[in-house]
Amino acid sequence: MKYFSILEPWLEPQYKLIAQPPPGYDTGDTAQREGMFAFAALILNDLGKMDDEELFFVADRYAHVLALLNDPNHDGFLRRFPDARIWTGLSDRFSRDQAIPNVIAMAMHPDRLKAFFWRHLKYSLLLFMDNTKANAAPEDSAWKLPDLTFASFHGLYIRSFKFWPLYPFLWLSDWDLVVNSLIKVFYYGKDPTNNDDLNHVLCLYQAELTMPTLVSKLAKWIYKFRPFPANAGNADNPAQACMNAYFRGVNPGPKLEVIYQEINEHFK
Repeated sequence: MKYFSILEPWLEPQYKLIAQPPPGYDTGDTAQREGMFAFAALILNDLGKMDDEELFFVADRYAHVLALLNDPNHDGFLRRFPDARIWTGLSDRFSRDQAIPNVIAMAMHPDRLKAFFWRHLKYSLLLFMDNTKANAAPEDSAWKLPDLTFASFHGLYIRSFKFWPLYPFLWLSDWDLVVNSLIKVFYYGKDPTNNDDLNHVLCLYQAELTMPTLVSKLAKWIYKFRPFPANAGNADNPAQACMNAYFRGVNPGPKLEVIYQEINEHFK
């Protein structure tokens, strides 16, 4: 397994899911990392970099991951991690950042995507995630406003389902991608320590690979001017620069910057 072997050393021992390394095996971003890896597999296979055998393995593994992350209290929704004894396994800590890569990657498992969509619709009419408690907060902590999920998030569903009747809606929702690209270039770019572009990059790639619009292409073009953050390594494009800085920081994370290197090079 050419690509999975890169991540294998970063799997936590209990469920064999992607986590920060020991000591501690921080699982706060496990769901996001798993979605990122599954989406990378789809792209790498499409580019001819990952063979079908490994793609099938990743798809089967991701189905197992989604079953583990399924929230028993809100069937269809996901959790950050399966262990309900810690905050990452609680049903009210799953944020929009955790959801975005999985809504994109669940295109390979439409039944799971449908279950997540219908739970989201029933829960909040597609307006909010269910993270009504702060990260790492105790069970009896105060309520917080959950993450909003408006037009740009709805665009993720349209592209994952490839629901062409709503393609015109993407011309509206993609302006959020343009705004985010402008923020990365002119606001994030002023702070060399700000490198959290992961979800924005994935949204740009999903748009380009599935149902692009001239607006999404504009957002991708603007992002090319994003200044590199500190610790960007030898990257020659902003997506790789941000991933290098993000996953090679003070507490190095799973080597998703290595997994995405050929993808970022292709789209630069």
